[in-house]
Amino acid sequence: MNSSPGDVTMKDIARVLHLDPSTVSLSLKGDLRLKASTREKVRACAERLGYVPHPMLSALSHYRHTGHLKLVTSSLAFLCPVSLGEMRERHAHFDLWEGARACALSMGYRLELFKIDHDPDHARQLERILHARGITGIIYAPILEEKAPPPIHWENYSVILIEGQNLDMQVHKISNDQTAITREAVARLDKKGYRRIGLAVGSREEESLRHAFSAGYYIEMALRPHLDLISPFYLAYPRGPFYPEFRQWMQRNRCDVVLSNWDATAAALREAGYRVPEDIAVASLDHTSGEGANAGMRQNSRAVGARALEQLSMLVKSSQRGFITTPNTTLIPGTWIEGSDLPDKVSA
Repeated sequence: MNSSPGDVTMKDIARVLHLDPSTVSLSLKGDLRLKASTREKVRACAERLGYVPHPMLSALSHYRHTGHLKLVTSSLAFLCPVSLGEMRERHAHFDLWEGARACALSMGYRLELFKIDHDPDHARQLERILHARGITGIIYAPILEEKAPPPIHWENYSVILIEGQNLDMQVHKISNDQTAITREAVARLDKKGYRRIGLAVGSREEESLRHAFSAGYYIEMALRPHLDLISPFYLAYPRGPFYPEFRQWMQRNRCDVVLSNWDATAAALREAGYRVPEDIAVASLDHTSGEGANAGMRQNSRAVGARALEQLSMLVKSSQRGFITTPNTTLIPGTWIEGSDLPDKVSA
């Protein structure tokens, strides 16, 4: 289908799935009279084709059902310093976008992705585009950005920041709860019988998150004096665990499990001659299916993106613009995943 996202209709979805358009309409509204599998199939197809409900039609539909006209903003912006292709290379960042985009779709918004940098001319051009398209709401996802925010007139927009705790922006923030995620992982490893738990996390992530991973590790280790405290290792870009310093840290500390947010850590250990999990176990702090260690904490980044969109929608509808005197931070918990890379030591 060669249509642009805004041209895709419910009839197009119905044609692809060989369904009646009324079934598609009811599915997109979440009608519980339809099977969950049908609703999910329609939703997935709508996302794949880029279907976006027309804002005025959504408003009229809401009016017919409630008697109140609900104003719907047609477009919102997702700003980040990398392209969509670059985000695909790291699942967590892509999941942030996908979570926000899917939520926007369900609420009748069009979410547009813009790559942003710190060039003032680029910022001025971006603002002209936002103004021309009537966009007043922005999700800003700096994604390990170490500089100050881009030079745009933030006071003109409703803004939600995803992570970026190191940036001095007085706006509401949504983030994975990396501190709690790390604490839960250490507690799980302790329960499984591991005593020498090593933490190896990205240095840029730690700076962006104000050392959230390390904080969780030190807090939980302080509460568990029977465990051996090991100074964390910070993985440098671009090779991280493939640098010789990581192997030296491993040899010096004789860890029996490594806790890491990098997918490449398990592969680096195998390249260094370790058998996983026979010689050393690996637990992920950013678990995803098919990549890296198959056990650990899943960060639920899609939920972060969705929550950011929900909060941005409320700010836009209430015309709250610019910086906030007392912004809040919403932290999304992770989920523990069992896997063969992390067997119980207590039964060994």
